[in-house]
Amino acid sequence: MNVKTWLLAATMAAGMATGASAATLTGSSSGEFTSEDAGSTCTVGIFICFGSVDGATIDTSTIEWPGDTSGLDHSNPARSSLTINDENFNVASVPLGAADYLVGSLTWVNASSPSDVTPDVFTADATIDLLFTSPTAQVGHQAVSFNITNTGNPLGDDIVLSLGAFNFGFGMPLALGDGLTLNGFSTALLSGAGTLDGNAWYNLESGTSTLGIYANIAAVPLPAAGWLMMAGIGGLAAMRRRRKAA
Repeated sequence: MNVKTWLLAATMAAGMATGASAATLTGSSSGEFTSEDAGSTCTVGIFICFGSVDGATIDTSTIEWPGDTSGLDHSNPARSSLTINDENFNVASVPLGAADYLVGSLTWVNASSPSDVTPDVFTADATIDLLFTSPTAQVGHQAVSFNITNTGNPLGDDIVLSLGAFNFGFGMPLALGDGLTLNGFSTALLSGAGTLDGNAWYNLESGTSTLGIYANIAAVPLPAAGWLMMAGIGGLAAMRRRRKAA
């Protein structure tokens, strides 16, 4: 094989070789609480959870319930809150392999809450919406129930997340395009003083804790530029024609 033939063959081989992933992963998530069942102790007097009566339908990304940072001033209690954050994600060039990417988050501000101010246990239901905008458009929705338990000071409180099948309604694995595959979702503590044990989220009194929602994305190598393969094939064809002409 002469030098020209070797170079053209190498060019063709390079065209068929695999290269790094060039896929871009973008999207957003948001959510809203749809209903709450606070229990009778939360609707007595001024201590009304979320500013609504028990069992009311609500439409907001944040719910609040009474707390009391002093432990004494029940006429003007501080408010605990749980927020489904608006999250945007943009990974310009997803590296090869599988990794977890933050696609959503929730923030819990836990005011000090004596048991005579807030109910011992109450629940709230929400829907979290997830939108992938690239490589392709994919829309999913996840129903979540939050079972919130108030414990005595100076301990913390618990939120147990009832996620069901945590998949945003996607059948997985899901091909997102450009060599990206969605394998599943998980949750992990993102910041703050809390802890996460399974679906039980714990937060200290007067603490702030943020929980992250992660998508496991796998990226596989993509073929190198198509023009490189075409150049190699075209060059070999030209050589064959020259040989025949000779």
